[in-house]
Amino acid sequence: MTRREGPETPRTRHWESQDFTVSKVVLQEGNLHQDLPRFGANLEVKLADISVSGITLSELTHDFFFSKFFNTNHSGQILLGDSDSEIDRCLEKCLSSMYPGERCQAAMRIHFDIQKNKREPVELKEVWVDIECQVHLESVLNAQPLDKWHAETKLEKAKEINEAAVRLFKTQRYLDAFYQFRSAMRLVVFVLEDKPEVAESLRKEAMDMKLSCYSNIAACQFQWKNFGYVIQIGGKVLEHQPQNVKMLYRRGVSYLERKEFPEAKSDLSEAHKLDPSNKAINDKLGQLRILEKKHTQHLANNMKKMFG
Repeated sequence: MTRREGPETPRTRHWESQDFTVSKVVLQEGNLHQDLPRFGANLEVKLADISVSGITLSELTHDFFFSKFFNTNHSGQILLGDSDSEIDRCLEKCLSSMYPGERCQAAMRIHFDIQKNKREPVELKEVWVDIECQVHLESVLNAQPLDKWHAETKLEKAKEINEAAVRLFKTQRYLDAFYQFRSAMRLVVFVLEDKPEVAESLRKEAMDMKLSCYSNIAACQFQWKNFGYVIQIGGKVLEHQPQNVKMLYRRGVSYLERKEFPEAKSDLSEAHKLDPSNKAINDKLGQLRILEKKHTQHLANNMKKMFG
């Protein structure tokens, strides 16, 4: 039997993210001799043929709560690592897998945890949002690997991300803020793990930023009533900053919610000493006294039943 001669059919390359939220089929290969985009890379991106379910196309392309990268006014210039919504974080996963010049058909399945992002501009009919589109990575100005960055560059980038996260937190976008605080924390840890020749003043600044990130992450967990995490993180912050009033308050309230009254009293009393006019602290101290009294009475009643 003679072998049929002719051109080979090109293979279609498929890719899927590790968490299965993003997949793509490569329509046009990019330059495979160049590196994939790294954190901090400047990208020129074109999005086309967008379809969406779960939210409307208008919401996707006009509401920054959902996306700034899909917004109709976006320039197409993307700084990798600059995403501040779940949709944009998914798009970044796709972009991080693409070679310069590559064009692909991407599919994203995004879960919106409304309970963790309190800013609700619309009545979401579905918790899951599905997006399909063509993504063209037109050009890449790549960044160096993080271990090649100067310590000063890492710290400045961490400050920039932290400031963006604080702005998100103030608009009650707690989950989006959490991811940004965590990103800033990673950069600061890199600085603290750098070679010994890093200046002591820079190390101190990095340590202060690390504690600030810890405190802000605890603030997100506090909003979600994850009191165990708040207590755990609070211990790390207060070990270095024993007079951090916000952290004393959040940890004290967390102990109170878990009915750990002695620990709650210790933290809230210390916070009161540092800020005696703070209404929130005074209110929680008043609540603590009432709950302690009820708890003591409950124990006394149980003792009477046992030995009466």
